[in-house]
Amino acid sequence: MVNQKLQEPVLIEVKPLNLKLIKVKIKSIKDSPLIMHKLTNTDYIKRETGKEAKKKLRNFDDEFKACFHYTEDGKTGFPVEGFMGGLLDACVALNIPKTQIKRAVRIMGKYVEIKCRDVKRVVDNPRRSGRNGTPDERHRPYFYDWTAELVFTYDADLISPEQIYNLVNQAGFSTGVGDWRPQKGGSKGMYEVDALRY
Repeated sequence: MVNQKLQEPVLIEVKPLNLKLIKVKIKSIKDSPLIMHKLTNTDYIKRETGKEAKKKLRNFDDEFKACFHYTEDGKTGFPVEGFMGGLLDACVALNIPKTQIKRAVRIMGKYVEIKCRDVKRVVDNPRRSGRNGTPDERHRPYFYDWTAELVFTYDADLISPEQIYNLVNQAGFSTGVGDWRPQKGGSKGMYEVDALRY
């Protein structure tokens, strides 16, 4: 019978999180308004998914009003998931593992307030999805010269403010937010960093 040597216990060192906060103000890139289009459980969505029993006349005023997102205090906003998704999508262009960013960065809150110079109701005729690809009529808000402030919590041992700055710029250029953004083959919803605040 072979005697097995007892192994010495391995000491594991777990360092405390080095969490810091940074606010990043972003602004729209010239001639790239944000097109907002919130998906809701309206008759319009039922018609699109084929779950409507009877055809009804569309109410474009109601569809337009349903496009808006709002913050918890009732201001016009946009889901932070859209901006976080842009950061993760930008990882592909920068050859960074998405899991690395997921571990290092969080955008705080559920919605970020959108401020702008002007909001206009614009009628577009995008093609529907599916085999037929027939044109549709959509009344959506266009936000011109828009700004927002993203509040990041980040692990300073994994990522720096300058890296967050560069990542946000890449996301704003290559991915964007809202309808007809670059990620979907369009040119709207593009943004860039305007200021950093520590």
